[in-house]
Amino acid sequence: MEVKKKLYWNWMVFFEYLKINFLTLIEYKTSFLVGTFGMLLNDGTSLFFWWALFKKVGVINGWNMKDIFTLFSLVTASFGLSTGIFGNTMRLSLMIVQNELDFYLTLPKPALLHLLISKTSFTAFGDIVFGFLAYVLLVGASFKTFSLFLIMVVVSSLIIVSFSVLVSSFAFYIDTGGQVLQEIIYSLNALSMYPSSIFPSGIKVILYTLLPAAFIGYVPTLVIREFSFKYVFILLIALFTFAILGLILFNKGLKKYSSGSVIGLRS
Repeated sequence: MEVKKKLYWNWMVFFEYLKINFLTLIEYKTSFLVGTFGMLLNDGTSLFFWWALFKKVGVINGWNMKDIFTLFSLVTASFGLSTGIFGNTMRLSLMIVQNELDFYLTLPKPALLHLLISKTSFTAFGDIVFGFLAYVLLVGASFKTFSLFLIMVVVSSLIIVSFSVLVSSFAFYIDTGGQVLQEIIYSLNALSMYPSSIFPSGIKVILYTLLPAAFIGYVPTLVIREFSFKYVFILLIALFTFAILGLILFNKGLKKYSSGSVIGLRS
């Protein structure tokens, strides 16, 4: 009974913040529209270079243009979804180093969930829209592949958030490492845009362990391209591993956290 009440409470917090973040986007229309348009332009430019490359070479190590479009669409939509809902995902390490957790620790809410969802990104919607449009218009999705694409976007987004929590939690132990840890998380975005199969063995090991970009773009794309329960199982193992390790490290790190004693207004 206690577990049910806790899950219900967490879901209500999550749902209410979704509403608040959505109303914030509507309130600041100009920032929202500029951010969305800018991200659409940025994503479109990046995809254009992939298109130009594949017009020349046709296939790279078994990957054709549609495979790359699928991977690119999936990664952009996943990062958009993760930062659109969990807006503090990318700056969690800085918040820890700068002692900005006080507000979240003083309220009767789960601290980690609360601080992750209390912000949204004004550019995330552009990534989400671009990812889904690019997949439908450039790849040509059937009901089955679109359903798989949708599920893989959710799974990849959760892996991004889980890995971010895991890496950011090291900021509790490295007082000046906030910026470095944030850059590590950002590097995932760039690395996940490439199929892991084009890299030599040594780099592949890194992409499946230290910087698990393969679980964000490559493996989910394989699930859509050639569905296999083996790939789904691998993704779920990766997701639960990062989520559990991230939760353990964050909760242990909280015991080392020192209050910033900052009194100020939150926007």
